[in-house]
Amino acid sequence: MKGYLLPDDPQPEGTGCMLVFYPDDEMYRRALLGSLHFLGTWVAWEKDGTNRAALAAMAWKDANDRTCEMADCLDELISSINDLKSSLEGIRVSVDGVRDAMIAHGTEDELGDVINVLTLLAGSVESVDTVMGGG
Repeated sequence: MKGYLLPDDPQPEGTGCMLVFYPDDEMYRRALLGSLHFLGTWVAWEKDGTNRAALAAMAWKDANDRTCEMADCLDELISSINDLKSSLEGIRVSVDGVRDAMIAHGTEDELGDVINVLTLLAGSVESVDTVMGGG
């Protein structure tokens, strides 16, 4: 086996991140993780007479270690997004309430700029909530 081609820099500064879909079966999940593990071995990479295959393997091992540390983070991320969406809804309701109270009390002429800002803020919160899948 020749091995995967080595990039010019086998140990780049950072790591990239992407979401990977796989067929929903435990054996496929294990195969995927095994493939990633294989990239963390020097035998996976082309041999060029230098230590670049070992450097590439170390870069992949570091990336794999980071992946394993973060494997369960998706549930935490979804929970955090849902908490943020709830907070945004609370802010929008509060902003709407303040704006509506000002209008009801006839202060919109005196505080028109404040009402405009509150209206813009409520719209911005609604836009963020829509982007996050809440509305």
